[in-house]
Amino acid sequence: YMNRTDFFQMVQNDQYSMIEIPFTPSLSTDTNLSLYVILPNEGVSLEAIEQTFDKESFRQNRKKMDSVFVALQFPKFNLECKALLK
Repeated sequence: YMNRTDFFQMVQNDQYSMIEIPFTPSLSTDTNLSLYVILPNEGVSLEAIEQTFDKESFRQNRKKMDSVFVALQFPKFNLECKALLK
């Protein structure tokens, strides 16, 4: 698990909490990437969130994010991507 207590960008509403977890860029790239995690509130199904969550609601949520001090525990994982460039 990743255990980190720090300030994260976060927004909460009546259905869920959304937090931005920045990735540490590798030494070979200067691309800044973040993972956005949505955690449904108790009693709210993922299906209910999927019905209303779209590109515009994501943009609006990002604008509403505030810096919040969070004790975060998150499973570690690896992400790989390959692209064929012509």
